[in-house]
Amino acid sequence: MPKLTIEVTEEEKVFLDEVAKIKGEQLDDLLKDQVFEAFEDMYDAHVGDLAYKEHQKNPVSKPIVELLSEFGINPEKE
Repeated sequence: MPKLTIEVTEEEKVFLDEVAKIKGEQLDDLLKDQVFEAFEDMYDAHVGDLAYKEHQKNPVSKPIVELLSEFGINPEKE
């Protein structure tokens, strides 16, 4: 499995160790989880921005019942 390395100051390392201790997690697991959570949020926001820009080009919307029907979902039965 590939590994990534980051350099931090001694003060930053002490801080990160303390946060990991508070969270009750290993530092590497905590960093990985936090990085992916932040990047996923960034990615989701970016995809949302792209979708909004695309919608602005042709701002047509449909009622939710119509969309559900297109996917074969009957909201009356759900």
